[in-house]
Amino acid sequence: MNRNQDNLPKKTSTLTKLIIILVVIIIGLISYIEATKIMNSSSSSNDGPSNSIRVVNTSSSMAESSSTENRSTMSDPTSVSTSSSKESESYAVTFPKGSVFTGENDLYGFAVTTYANRENMTMSYSPKGNYAPDAHMSVAASFTPITIPTTTIQVNESGTVKDVKVATELKLSLADSSKPSLEFFTPFNGNDTKIYAYMNNSGQTVFAFTPPGNNGPYTTVPMNEKPY
Repeated sequence: MNRNQDNLPKKTSTLTKLIIILVVIIIGLISYIEATKIMNSSSSSNDGPSNSIRVVNTSSSMAESSSTENRSTMSDPTSVSTSSSKESESYAVTFPKGSVFTGENDLYGFAVTTYANRENMTMSYSPKGNYAPDAHMSVAASFTPITIPTTTIQVNESGTVKDVKVATELKLSLADSSKPSLEFFTPFNGNDTKIYAYMNNSGQTVFAFTPPGNNGPYTTVPMNEKPY
């Protein structure tokens, strides 16, 4: 009986130790699970506001960009039109009425006559060295200068090739009873010839003609004004 009573405390002590170990393990598991939940909750909480800010900022930026583009688009037609108009005025050539302009290139001598009572002008030319300074030459045509949107063309002026801005084009005067000589545009680009006018750095009025075949820079004729 004594041996049995002695063994009972030993068994009770072992059982108590096992229970304590199990309790510690259970507490450890519960603590781990709770800690994991807290960490996940904290991570989700941090991610949420960050994503939200980025979306709001992106939307705000897009809205501001869209608003700016809309304002720009709405204002562009007027500003572009005004800017284009001012630029055309600055490069447009004004021809005084009642004057004669004369000039020449490598092949021809040119004369242009303006009139006091009409808008059109007469341009004529003859082979170089065989022309009169009064605009009455063998090949002639009537033109009306008009202002066009400013454009850039490449010209060969006195052997120098360069880009110039032009805003004045000479158009055939269709309302005028006179018709240009058939040979007038032959030295240039035939019926597809365009004639522009601009002021060079020396203050001369320069006429630029489309070259034959529209190949290369425009052919130019610097003109000098003299009283008519």
